[in-house]
Amino acid sequence: MINDKPHWGFAHVGGKLTLDFPTPFKSWIAKIAGTSGAEVGVFVFDKAWFKTSEQQRGFHAMIHPLAREQGWTVSALKQYLLGEVFGWVKFKGQRVLVEPSTQALNKRQYSELIERSLDIAVTDFDGFQLEAPSEWTARKDKERRLALKRAKVA
Repeated sequence: MINDKPHWGFAHVGGKLTLDFPTPFKSWIAKIAGTSGAEVGVFVFDKAWFKTSEQQRGFHAMIHPLAREQGWTVSALKQYLLGEVFGWVKFKGQRVLVEPSTQALNKRQYSELIERSLDIAVTDFDGFQLEAPSEWTARKDKERRLALKRAKVA
């Protein structure tokens, strides 16, 4: 992270690394290592596997209305949905979640959690309609365009 923001780049076949902003990246590394020559680790991952912050924010925003409506905490609703989507196992006589947290989910699993949560809300919570993150984004974009159009007319 550079200035608390992700630093993106691209690794080519054959191992060549292309950074979006090489100068700030090198400066940041030099700042961390300083004059002591400290070792710096760089985390590399398959972007297709890694969940997105949009998925995380979208899921949490999506379930807030249901939690409020049902009088549940968001945390309790997340636990319920994780159990319904990924299941439970017995461990030392206790029922525990297969996926105990959204933190460990990959991109595919997060997509599954979002999609299945939409169905679970309808079936388990008397037809409650959650708004999918993509639908929310499309609705907000449409509202912005309409407001802009009205502002131009006025």
